[in-house]
Amino acid sequence: MINKAEQKARGSFWLLLLPILPILYVFSVPPLEFLTAKPYADSRRSPEMIQRYAMPYSWLRDNTFLEGALEGYSECWWDALY
Repeated sequence: MINKAEQKARGSFWLLLLPILPILYVFSVPPLEFLTAKPYADSRRSPEMIQRYAMPYSWLRDNTFLEGALEGYSECWWDALY
């Protein structure tokens, strides 16, 4: 049986993990696009699967106040290509 302290610790773990997952997603998109588009560097296009994975990121970049920061982060990865 799980006691109250263990149950509370598990709940705290998930509460801490929940806000971290979207942050990890946002930080994962540009490197993933960079790594998959490297063979096609002239066009800067990733495979369709990666483009679908990046759709929420693209929306966030294009439609929120985070545009400048996310664009800069993406450019940082593309500058590493050249």
